Amino acid sequence: MEKFKAIRLFLKVVEADSFAKAANLLDLTPSAVSKSVAALESELGVQLLKRSTRSLSLTQDGAMFYERCRQLSDEYDEIESALQSAYQVPQGRLRVDMPMVVARYVVLPAIPAFLRRYPQLQLELGVNDRPIDLIREGYDAVVRIGKPKDSNLLIQPLSTLYLSTYAAPAYLAEHGEPQTPADLLRHNCLTYVYEPSGKLAEWQFDCQGKRLSLAVTGNFFSNDPAALIDAAVAGIGIHQPASFTVTKPVAAGALKPILTGYCTTGLPVSLLYPPTRHLSAKMRVFTEFIKAQFQAMAPAA
Repeated sequence: MEKFKAIRLFLKVVEADSFAKAANLLDLTPSAVSKSVAALESELGVQLLKRSTRSLSLTQDGAMFYERCRQLSDEYDEIESALQSAYQVPQGRLRVDMPMVVARYVVLPAIPAFLRRYPQLQLELGVNDRPIDLIREGYDAVVRIGKPKDSNLLIQPLSTLYLSTYAAPAYLAEHGEPQTPADLLRHNCLTYVYEPSGKLAEWQFDCQGKRLSLAVTGNFFSNDPAALIDAAVAGIGIHQPASFTVTKPVAAGALKPILTGYCTTGLPVSLLYPPTRHLSAKMRVFTEFIKAQFQAMAPAA
């Protein structure tokens, strides 16, 4: 450990380009720093620094030693930080933004238990689909559905979201059941609308290995998944939600799966956060929490 301390002193001297400046930064005397580096040179049997009254420079051996020790020191700091983070108590404010469907059906049901487990954590949950500048807007992370567009963020895959098509038995009795995705163009379709753009979500199908996107039409749109499901249950029209959001109405017979022979394209769900060497304790536990929630509903996702 003493040798490692001496190496750290040597690194600081090189970076400060002065024994006196390094000593001041480390709250030591210049004499103590100089003696430590001299002892390190003696133990190694090589001269690391060329000294003069006005300048300080690395020898060839010193330059090689500095580069290798700088790497080792950085790796040690990284390991130490990771270990400390693992045992830190998650605390403080955590700002996370996510789509309504993830917030309502995946995260919110388990939030009480999560906050009881981490009582020093304050969770601020934003519900949006819009692009967010994490750094400028002060968010710790965002959850997004679909292929992530921001390559400057770190991406943690969470799950794959599958969409299925449903209608109330009463609607099908009155209007008939579509047999192919193209038949939907003649039906009233209840569609998710992205805010603030107002763009309607296209419906997705996999037809014989080819992806098909349909711009369906209808008389009711919403950015609230629950409102669209309620409208479908009421028999207003056909809806294509995430499968895990309609397990109860399907089990109760209020909604019937249709077009079951046409798989829908799975959409990746990801957690995005700014580049960092180590996750903070609060981000680490939230990442573990949301991954566990998606895994718990995997058969229905």
